[in-house]
Amino acid sequence: MVPLTHDGTTAWAAASVSQAAAGAAPTAAPEAAAPAPWPGQVFGDSDRSYPEQMAVYQTQRAAKGQRKHRRRQKQTARQALNVRSDELRVARHRERQARRAADAAWAAQRTAQRTVRQAHQTQSWAARRASRAA
Repeated sequence: MVPLTHDGTTAWAAASVSQAAAGAAPTAAPEAAAPAPWPGQVFGDSDRSYPEQMAVYQTQRAAKGQRKHRRRQKQTARQALNVRSDELRVARHRERQARRAADAAWAAQRTAQRTVRQAHQTQSWAARRASRAA
C-alpha cells in the first residue's frame, strides 16, 4: 500500500529488493568533516587581546615545529633500518654465493669419483686384482 502523502525527510539507502525485504535501514546523513586546525585560526577569536592571540599562535607554531622534528626523527630511524636491511641483504647474497661455490666443488668432486669408479668397473677382474696388489 502506498501512502497518499510523502514528506521526503527520510533518506533511504540505495538497496535492492532483497535488501529492502531483509530490513534495510535508512542511512544517516554524512556529517561534514571539520577543517583541520592550523595555528592562524587563533586570530579569529575576538575574545582575546592581540598579545594573547599572538602568544597562543607562537605556542602552536612551536608545536608544529616539534611535529617536523618528530618526522625527521622517524626519517632517520627509517634510514637506519634501511641501511641495516641492506647490510643483511648483502650478507645473504654473500652466503648464497658461498653455498653455490661449495655446491659446485662438491659436484666436481662427485663427478671425479664417479669417473674413477666407472674406470675401475670397466677394468677386467685380473686388472683390478693387479691394481690392488700394487
